[in-house]
Amino acid sequence: MFRVLRRGAVRRNWAPFVIGAVFGALVASVSSPTRDGWLFDWRPSYDLVILITSSVGYTDRRHTIRDTWLTQRPGNVKALFLVGKQRVEPGVLAAADYEGRDHGDDVLMVDTRDDFDSLTAKIVAGFRAVLDKYRTKFVLKVDDDSFVNLPELMKALESKPEQRLYWGYFTGRANVKSGGKYEEGGWFLCD
Repeated sequence: MFRVLRRGAVRRNWAPFVIGAVFGALVASVSSPTRDGWLFDWRPSYDLVILITSSVGYTDRRHTIRDTWLTQRPGNVKALFLVGKQRVEPGVLAAADYEGRDHGDDVLMVDTRDDFDSLTAKIVAGFRAVLDKYRTKFVLKVDDDSFVNLPELMKALESKPEQRLYWGYFTGRANVKSGGKYEEGGWFLCD
């Protein structure tokens, strides 16, 4: 059952286990959340991340936004154009990837289809990706046909709480389509 080992053999045989155990404890402690956040969090930190829903083929819209209201962006704001990458031609996907890298990694590709029927899934995946990649106080979701007055928005956010804030306009008159072309079978709306 037990083997007699030469002197030093225990050290050589147990070294991978000990190193693995120590490294495993280190990784666990680094990724264990504390009450105030993470012990060591290497994600970039921003006051605001703007998630701009777009489509992989809407290059002109993204350039227009970069040339207009994003020029007013302070340094503590990150803007990301959200596109889906499923069922997209490889050349179009590569062009969007190159475009994003050319503009400071501002194209966020998520693993959803890039069509209207998958819009909700794309937005949810975008929020998940933002929370995985960045530390931020606020996330603003807008469409690529929107204009944002960033100086006014940043001024207004200074007085808003950083937790449990949902700030927007919702009339409640929107009906979930239960059939037809715009059916949303997996979602419901309640007041």
